[in-house]
Amino acid sequence: MGWSAKKAVFSWVCAIIFAALLGGCGGCGGCGQDASKDGEARRADALTKPLVLSAADVTQVRRGRIAAGPRISGSTELAQKASVRAELGGQIREVAVQRGQAVQNGQLLARIQKDAVDAQVEAAQVGLRSAQEQLKIARAELERTQSLVDQGAFAPNQIDAPTNQVSAARAQLSQAKAALTGAREALGDATVRAPMDGIISERAVDAGDVVGVGALLFTVVDPDSVQFEASAPAEFAGALKVATPVEFEVRGYPGRDFHGVITRVNPVAEAETRQIPIIVELSAADKKQGLVAGLFAQGRVVSESRQGLFISQDAVAQDGPTATVRVLRDGKIQQVSVKPGLVDEANNSVEILAGLREGEYILLGSAAREIEPGTAVELKLDAAGATPPAEVDSRPHIGGGPQQHAPSADAGPSDAAP
Repeated sequence: MGWSAKKAVFSWVCAIIFAALLGGCGGCGGCGQDASKDGEARRADALTKPLVLSAADVTQVRRGRIAAGPRISGSTELAQKASVRAELGGQIREVAVQRGQAVQNGQLLARIQKDAVDAQVEAAQVGLRSAQEQLKIARAELERTQSLVDQGAFAPNQIDAPTNQVSAARAQLSQAKAALTGAREALGDATVRAPMDGIISERAVDAGDVVGVGALLFTVVDPDSVQFEASAPAEFAGALKVATPVEFEVRGYPGRDFHGVITRVNPVAEAETRQIPIIVELSAADKKQGLVAGLFAQGRVVSESRQGLFISQDAVAQDGPTATVRVLRDGKIQQVSVKPGLVDEANNSVEILAGLREGEYILLGSAAREIEPGTAVELKLDAAGATPPAEVDSRPHIGGGPQQHAPSADAGPSDAAP
């Protein structure tokens, strides 16, 4: 209850007590009669004087979009990112990119000192030439021996030794070719290139650093692949389905709502929290907004939504199956039964299917609990010019829509009249 309403109630109670005291005074006949009349007048005035309510004591029945579904929370993450690691140990000779720089697939990122690799390539080339020469000699010996065997100068079994030498020479040649290929690949590894189009999100080395094989050099990310990785309560597992719409807010982007759909649902709940992880893909429009990854986000899965009348959940008193509100009508408070519909937990609002009209004022908080039905009330705005509830922007952060128009005094009934 606002301070004005509480003050009015206090004044009303004091007037009754004062009137009772005056009525009980019996000093002289005339004085007693006058005091009695004054007391009755004060009591009558106190009973008929309306309580003054402020905008803080009421909420208004509004028309807009109301949605229902489980709340979710998590963070924005990147679906596509690549860690670029050193495939060759050595000293970093050159770094060609900076953190935050856009790169293309195959673009030069860094160079690693390759002196040792050059020596390995040269040694492999020498080994290859030697193996080729050894194979040439073995083949010549095989041909000479075969000719002597054909002439009868050698026994047939004399051909076995040169044949084995040719086989061994061929094996050595294959090994030499493989060694040269490996050395040349290592030479290529000294040049570090981008594995995909994206942006350098992390640069772990500078020129002059010495790195080993497998050391992290860069991280390249695709900024357009941001997704919402969230968790939902296990009791709402039935509402977590692929392609179900999701609405959420991201810390750092005040006043902006993001939209997407569930693309994956983890079949195993988290052991500690019993929450179910889900992956939400952003809408095409939101992907172009340059959403930063790694930020906290929260919202809800939109299991069901529609247009209708709604009020704050705090205004509804639930007594078993019966739901009631206290509404201001004809200058008095009336208790009215209502028919609730969808419950929007994210915005603390509830749909009203029957019992209220758009634009009506409903009591909130202590005013709803303490002011009895039948009490005459008067709704006054702040003397400083506070905005009346009918003109307050009612756009919820998630799910609900703004009031479509300011309700008029003769607003017609909704689905059902009270």
